[in-house]
Amino acid sequence: MGNSVLLLDSNKESLTSISEILELSGYNVIALEKNQDVLNIINTVRPEVILIDLKIRDNDGLQLAYELKQYPELNTIPIIGIIDYYLSRVPFKLINFFGITHYLLRPFNPLDLIGKIESALNNSGKGVGV
Repeated sequence: MGNSVLLLDSNKESLTSISEILELSGYNVIALEKNQDVLNIINTVRPEVILIDLKIRDNDGLQLAYELKQYPELNTIPIIGIIDYYLSRVPFKLINFFGITHYLLRPFNPLDLIGKIESALNNSGKGVGV
């Protein structure tokens, strides 16, 4: 059984395609279209990695990442931000301030996605596990 990944993306097509890529790569995926009850889900499931669309509909993805990092028990979970190419001029030092450890520019190659997750897992000391 692979590592678990929590995926938050307000675009249903993107949510489905990313979930499929991750599942085919051996990850257990918890996919959410909204960040409603995300803390309860994280505390129940304890994902090894969190993927957040930074422009998620019902809350700013940067704000959500920042809020998650305020909980000491969640502070070690790496967060990967998904950024649309047209938003790529966001200063990446600012992104790090909000607790995002890695980022992906959309559109991205599935191998880039898996590489970012493996890098995040290795940097967190949790190993690859898939």
